[in-house]
Amino acid sequence: PSKTKTVGPDQTEMTIEGLQPTVEYVVSVYAQNQNGESQPLVQTAVTTIPAPTNLKFTQVTPTSLTA
Repeated sequence: PSKTKTVGPDQTEMTIEGLQPTVEYVVSVYAQNQNGESQPLVQTAVTTIPAPTNLKFTQVTPTSLTA
């Protein structure tokens, strides 16, 4: 599915939310005015997997550790 977001002429950045981890997204950016639309700038990005949280070590020795 595709989504369209229109921003004002002074806006130089935006955040795209609601993405899924490890998915490739293709973003196209166009300039638009009364004369029409520019050629797109197309960029591809892959979202990452969230880092683990609440990691605790229960046993640490000189040669090993248990999480």
